[in-house]
Amino acid sequence: MENEPAEKPSGRGLGTIIVLAGLVIGIGLAGLIMRDPATSPGTIDFTLRQRQYQGMVTKILAHNLRPGDRKRFRARGDMLTELAPADTIVSGKGDGMIWAESSMRGILMVVIETADKGHGKEYGYFYSSGPAADGQPSWPAIELGDREWYVDSQLNGNWWSIYNNPAEKHSRN
Repeated sequence: MENEPAEKPSGRGLGTIIVLAGLVIGIGLAGLIMRDPATSPGTIDFTLRQRQYQGMVTKILAHNLRPGDRKRFRARGDMLTELAPADTIVSGKGDGMIWAESSMRGILMVVIETADKGHGKEYGYFYSSGPAADGQPSWPAIELGDREWYVDSQLNGNWWSIYNNPAEKHSRN
């Protein structure tokens, strides 16, 4: 018995563990990137959810905003609810807030807030049906709703990723 050759480990068990660990780490990192726009504002989230965001703009168009009109909405899934002027937005609870405005030339401008970190930054997307700087004297800063948003990057012809820092003074109340 002492002279019997020892069994060679197959390596399959170790290989399986390595593959599974890699999958878990990869899925975890992908989840962090998609759930936290601070990691990659706009890039992955917008690509995955562009149809949803465009659907929100389509629903806002159905409200027939006239030049100069401003409205606020709250998005929950596919539902879009118009908010009354007296409705308040609590810091840190702004996810799903939407501000829409029609410029004096009738250009629809929409901000969709996708992440609200309270006293940290807020993130989202800006849509404009025409020249984005129309009626925006401090472009590339966007004054919409009660916040001043800063352009992070242009995503395509009508969409930009944006952020704001509520700790800074807001330009309009």
